[in-house]
Amino acid sequence: MTLNDLEQLKKECNLDNPDTICNTLVRLSTHGGLKLNSRQVSYIERVNPEFRDQDLAPARLGELLVYGRLFGRGLGVFGRVYLHVFADMYTGHIFGRLSQDKRVSAGLSLLTSTVIPSYQSRNYAIDTILHSTQNDNDIDEINSLKSSFAFSAQSLQWLSTRRNFGVLEKLERYLVQNSFFENPPALFKNLQSRLERRIAKYNASNRWFARRIIY
Repeated sequence: MTLNDLEQLKKECNLDNPDTICNTLVRLSTHGGLKLNSRQVSYIERVNPEFRDQDLAPARLGELLVYGRLFGRGLGVFGRVYLHVFADMYTGHIFGRLSQDKRVSAGLSLLTSTVIPSYQSRNYAIDTILHSTQNDNDIDEINSLKSSFAFSAQSLQWLSTRRNFGVLEKLERYLVQNSFFENPPALFKNLQSRLERRIAKYNASNRWFARRIIY
């Protein structure tokens, strides 16, 4: 399908919404035999970053999670704040925690205190975590953490990759669009509570998550 074909399709079907155009292209590709070219793939990924992760298709809950660190921006009196995020690639379910600590150890703390217990309570185990590393310091730190008891006791694989995951980009875009960064509260715990409410709404509205096994 050429761009002219796409323009004609838009006119014939009254497709004037980027999400609708994106979904139509995906359906034509999945069910209509359309071979997407690089420009069409780029268009879809701009509208729906999760499309970038389509090669990651675990068969069950907990089989594959991705981890990344978002923001690194100043938020009022708190200074620079980071969002440590895990996303289950089977459901798209998000776990997140804010921290003024950039280190991977802050992400590991979220994993051991919140993520792993959530799976264990439902008799699931986490097999593999893909870590979207941003610099060599991350790699050095995770290599050091792997030798610690806190990590080794988890019996899971933690693999580093330079890849940027669309599922994490989508979350950050959602928070920006919903004014998360505007008018931060005076207390950090209230900022964390605001994040938890936003993530709960995000998970509840995530169609990918809704099609899978619900927590």
